[in-house]
Amino acid sequence: MFFICPVKKIVAEGHYQEPLQKNLRGAQKEVIIMGRKLSKFLEGEVTTLISINCNVHVYSKSMPVEFEDSRLKFTVYENNLPNCVIVDDRQMWISSDFGFQYDSGLTTCIEHPELIKQFKQILFKNT
Repeated sequence: MFFICPVKKIVAEGHYQEPLQKNLRGAQKEVIIMGRKLSKFLEGEVTTLISINCNVHVYSKSMPVEFEDSRLKFTVYENNLPNCVIVDDRQMWISSDFGFQYDSGLTTCIEHPELIKQFKQILFKNT
């Protein structure tokens, strides 16, 4: 099922980490991070999010052992995952940059809660 509608979006070719960081730090309830591996950039953001009492759920192929906090949940996910960050179910960042690590590549931010809901349903239907 596809949902076609006007969507507020930002498309960047590199140099997206600053706006992503700003939006992550404005999160109020939950951030979902998906990718094969948690990059150093996102590890730093997870620490910041926990310090501002935001819940973080990471879906990854491996689980780092450095983090221990009740606001942080890790799920080992065996299927392919996009490099994706979802902020409060209102904003979704998808990037070709592996783990959002290098601040390069094509990155898109979509602000459309219904589209994000459907995207999550497709991704997590096998979990």
